[in-house]
Amino acid sequence: MHGSDRMSLVLIVDDCEDLQETLQMVLTDEGFEVAGALDGQRGLQLVRDLHPHVVLLDMMMPEMDGLEFLSRLRSEPSRPPVVANSGFDAYRDEALRRGAVAFLRKPLSMETLVRVLRSAIEELAVPADVLAQNAAGVEQERQRALEQSHRAVAQLDEKGMFRACEGLRRIARWLPAYFGFGTCLVHILRDEDVCIAAVHNGPEQFYEGLQYPRDTVYCDDVMTAGSTLVLTDPEHHPSEHFSHHKEIVAGYRFYVGTPLTLSGGAVLGTLCLGDTIAHEFHTEDMHVLQSLGRGAVRGMELGSWPLDEHGVFESGYCQPFVDVVVERAARPGGAGVVLTIAPPCGPVPQAKGLAVVRLGEARMALLWSGMPGTWSPPETLGERVLGRFELSEVRDESAARARVQAMLS
Repeated sequence: MHGSDRMSLVLIVDDCEDLQETLQMVLTDEGFEVAGALDGQRGLQLVRDLHPHVVLLDMMMPEMDGLEFLSRLRSEPSRPPVVANSGFDAYRDEALRRGAVAFLRKPLSMETLVRVLRSAIEELAVPADVLAQNAAGVEQERQRALEQSHRAVAQLDEKGMFRACEGLRRIARWLPAYFGFGTCLVHILRDEDVCIAAVHNGPEQFYEGLQYPRDTVYCDDVMTAGSTLVLTDPEHHPSEHFSHHKEIVAGYRFYVGTPLTLSGGAVLGTLCLGDTIAHEFHTEDMHVLQSLGRGAVRGMELGSWPLDEHGVFESGYCQPFVDVVVERAARPGGAGVVLTIAPPCGPVPQAKGLAVVRLGEARMALLWSGMPGTWSPPETLGERVLGRFELSEVRDESAARARVQAMLS
């Protein structure tokens, strides 16, 4: 431990809560003070309030990514050195151009990270051997992870998990209906290719079983990084890797994808949503995608799929959708509606922003979020509505979340 670092404050700006917790624990043990922000906007506010000695900045975050953070930081009175980090190597050159003192590739070695942070705090150039060590270590880890992924895919393939898989098809059907746009694809790794395991709302040339080189699609970046990728307008992305990608040539102007990662860490493929026009995509939207990605993996590993043939989610998905409704209603111009109903005898209601969750044998929950006045419960629900709570202009998210949870318990 370096006693001189005791008062050095590291601000971590990263949307991954688990990684934040790990980094805070490690850096605290190394003698640093640590603060955290889960998004770029909050990160900028903490720069103003706390005046950190250094910022550890993730590049891939929804709404305000690391590049926008760096650009906005230039106009701040306090401009601490920034160490950028990402599993997406395409961010490196632009991050350095916008002022980052170093770029570290994920997964991070804690020893390397501590050395780089200390160099940044002391306003010293990061030693070249440290950056080389980071690059070499990441390449070794990615090669090991790729070999692990190939073995995992082969094992599941022997069980027939990717052939005409109805569980994957349900997810592929549900996502475009929920977001109100786009083509949903489930890609599975096949050597140097990817294979479509499920598709919905896609063009005629996309069909289950189709294979193509993985480097022709953005899902290659997702599988390599093992992280969610959000490109709301890739054609105008500062990185040429994204803006001049073959996906752009193919006509795509929106892409979000999350890795399908087994409990042992192997990445099987991706769950993604693409479209030919740009769209907004908020933090809570990303959480929905990630939750469905984890559900797809559980289905393949354990046979327990997140939603049934009617589009109803199992009870374990109630909390994630409660969070989505509250977070959306806390945004300017956002709203939410939560209903409890007796199980329907007919088709489950479907609408943009609507999720239906089974609470038990006698109750279901309808959780909707979006713009005020754009959805109302179907009149056909009638007397089956057991409870109703509407949210808008939420100021206290914790209180709103607690009230919804009490209603659904």
